[in-house]
Amino acid sequence: MATSREEALKWLNEERENSREEALKWLNEGREYSSIDVKDSVVDQFAFGMARTNSDIENLGLISRAISGFFPPEGISEEEFDSLSFDERRKLLLIEREANLKKNFPDLYERAQQGNVSLATNFGDFAGALFTPTTLVPIGQSVKAATLISGGLAAQYSVFEDIAQKGEVDLSKAGLYAGGGAALGGVVFKGVSKLQQVQQAKQKYIMESIGSDLDDSVAKVVAEEVPVENVPIAVSNYTGVPIRSVSKHINSGGTAPSLPTNKDAAVIINESNKALKKTGGNTEMARGLFQGLDHFLGVTFTRIKNLSEPTAFGVRKFEAGVMQANQKKLSAIKDFNNMFKKLPKNLKSQVSTHLLNHNASAAVKILQNVGFKNAGSIIGQTQKVLKETGRELQQQGYKLTDEQIESFYFPRKVNDLAGLQEALNQTQKGVYEKALKIKAKEMGINDPNALPQEIKEQIINKVTAGFDLNPKSKQTLQFLKQRTLPVLTEKTAQFYDEANASLTDYILRSNAQIHKGKFFGKGNTVIDEAGIGLNIDESIGSYISKSLPNLSASQQDELRSLLYSRFVLGEKNAGGASRAIRNTGYAFTLANPISALVQIGDIGVSAYANGMKNSIMAMIGATPKGFNRRLTWKELGGDSVIAQELTSVGDTSRLLFDLFTFSGFRAIDNLGKNTAINGSLSKGARLAKTAKGQAKLRAKYQKGLGKADTDLLINDLASGTMSERVKMYALNELADIQPIFASGTPQAYLNSPNGRILYMLKTWSIKQLDILRNDILIQAKTDPKAALRNAIAFSLIVPTMGATVEEVRDFMLGRGFNPEDILTKNAPEMIMKTFGASEYIRDKYLSRGDFSGAVINTIAPPLNVIDAVGKGIQNIAEGDPPVDLVKELPLFGRIWYNFFGGGLEKWQERQD
Repeated sequence: MATSREEALKWLNEERENSREEALKWLNEGREYSSIDVKDSVVDQFAFGMARTNSDIENLGLISRAISGFFPPEGISEEEFDSLSFDERRKLLLIEREANLKKNFPDLYERAQQGNVSLATNFGDFAGALFTPTTLVPIGQSVKAATLISGGLAAQYSVFEDIAQKGEVDLSKAGLYAGGGAALGGVVFKGVSKLQQVQQAKQKYIMESIGSDLDDSVAKVVAEEVPVENVPIAVSNYTGVPIRSVSKHINSGGTAPSLPTNKDAAVIINESNKALKKTGGNTEMARGLFQGLDHFLGVTFTRIKNLSEPTAFGVRKFEAGVMQANQKKLSAIKDFNNMFKKLPKNLKSQVSTHLLNHNASAAVKILQNVGFKNAGSIIGQTQKVLKETGRELQQQGYKLTDEQIESFYFPRKVNDLAGLQEALNQTQKGVYEKALKIKAKEMGINDPNALPQEIKEQIINKVTAGFDLNPKSKQTLQFLKQRTLPVLTEKTAQFYDEANASLTDYILRSNAQIHKGKFFGKGNTVIDEAGIGLNIDESIGSYISKSLPNLSASQQDELRSLLYSRFVLGEKNAGGASRAIRNTGYAFTLANPISALVQIGDIGVSAYANGMKNSIMAMIGATPKGFNRRLTWKELGGDSVIAQELTSVGDTSRLLFDLFTFSGFRAIDNLGKNTAINGSLSKGARLAKTAKGQAKLRAKYQKGLGKADTDLLINDLASGTMSERVKMYALNELADIQPIFASGTPQAYLNSPNGRILYMLKTWSIKQLDILRNDILIQAKTDPKAALRNAIAFSLIVPTMGATVEEVRDFMLGRGFNPEDILTKNAPEMIMKTFGASEYIRDKYLSRGDFSGAVINTIAPPLNVIDAVGKGIQNIAEGDPPVDLVKELPLFGRIWYNFFGGGLEKWQERQD
């Protein structure tokens, strides 16, 4: 038994169960040190300091939650959290931090709010900043190494802190931190005397940054008719912000509480409800655990199919139509894009300005002067594509006149709204502001400035294109005569995308709009009053009410949610930073010949779905039995799947596309897809020629396609006719086993463009789980024998194919070829990987009972490149070759490391 105050405090710090409770009980037994106030001890003060200072990894965690929309704070529904912007989520998570701090350290928290912070808390602040895995990065043994690595870590800490706290990076601050970290080389560069000032400044910023959230909370409390004197208490309970801080915020405008009226509060709440409605009425989480898992892991197509098979197949037809239209039109403008990319930067700007001003002759003259003699015909071909697109939009109900379609028109797209607004003159600003008011009124929003940024950008794009957005106007659209910015200058053209980017973006967006109209049908497609945009909410509502009146209210809500996710949220691209991170991750994990071989495993799934013989014959290039030619992924529009990501000038997607090509990844991926496509045609032709086979085809397709179209499909398959129906059949069969369409991903993937990074290298496994669900679990309800056959076939074919590929990879890497490992070692491992329990996860986490670590590691995107870069910098600083960095490089990095960097020797050591 301890006999001193110091030993009691030491006991409190010991990491063992119930030690704190035991110490409290012991200290209260009347001993000489019983007067210690444990609640306010040095230990608690230190712990409080650690808790209120967030490490770089904790800040990164907050940023990830804000980007993805996953893991909302307690008390906030998934739908509410998902409907918020990144900045709103970030602020809400900061409130959660403050609430947790207040809950765990109430007394110390209140004292800190008054500026009463002890030295122990300051030391805790310092320890909290260091309590992170990145602190364990070796600083190195040389002065150069210490300088580089310490500076990098300090800059990283500053960047993560800025994004978490402010939503933007202060480059000057990051530079200051980097300089300080580099100069001190791992020695603490923030003195203890400064910690208190830094923390107080941080607390002040947090309170300022969440002011808008407090305003919303105050409005809700007032609307509930809480007495004025109790408003600060109610708001504090609602947000977790201290009562004193709430009162200060309310009174910041004067001596009396500046509270909104009941009418103002009702408006705020009404707008909040409208925002929630825009999420599509998603209520899965309220329906139980399995529905919640469906949201994150369930394939969207399967969920739609369970509600309405015609709708599900209609979605796939929409996706196929867009894919093929993109392939066709992007191929038609390929010469223009190639020509434009070869221009020097100054000429790109000049040509873009002329084209955006519809001055084709001036653009052609410049192009011909620099050697593009056929520039006129190339731009003529581009205009032909634009005219075709205009006609298709016109057919879907968009208000475009023949004169507008036939006139030379080149699309514009604003990329810097704030800069353009600054550059507009008063007349132009007046037209734009009027259009904003019209749109705000249409959406039921009082303040036009409250419109989402995306809507503002759409409005200014349409206004500067000359569209009349006033629904009461009797004029037809005169985008060539009434353009608000009739002539762009170099001053204003800089705020628009360059010609090739705006052209590609326009074609992709227009194709999506055209085929959405075809999906909903003319009776359900609702075009806005100005005639230039699709009202997706009303179109979905009309489609469901008219086409699917027999669905229950809850089923209609779920289907509305799924369609909104697919047609609206699923169409949004990830931000530039998220896209760059994703592409970098793919480049360092897939763009090498060794990883590309994994794609051969796709053939195993084809063998399961289409039969071993059909798949082998398709793989070696044989013509599908019953047809006179092969069908390819490219012919079906497959190349445009990647092309859609290549719309941004200088974007990393272009580089990734090239790396996939040079590494052989695309070639092997195409081999797998072409095998599945032609294997399905052979299977389909065989089924179509027997009564039993026709029954199978009808069972799968008739509910979705209808009897007449199914009959025609069976006839085409039986006769070997390569019709559009047969092509769609091949795409459907391929989509059943590979995630080639957006509907082949979970709803959570669609809803969060930036959160899609969490699904890197996981959509394939999710698709395999979907196959098992459909072919075994659901099939077992109606045909247990067939379900058992499917289970046996899948377990024998798919893992075995993947296991064989794994052994071939070992052989290529000089690790020998052991056929006995295919079934005894590799195949079971393939099955475990499908369920997210790879050998790495099992050994490092599950074997130690660390289930949370296993889940986090499974969810986290594969970004080994970050560690590789850090180790590479350390190697260089120490004068050693950057082996770890070279190992992760795309193309031949892994092969070099294996044979020349010691990889094979290390593998042998592990085996021994």
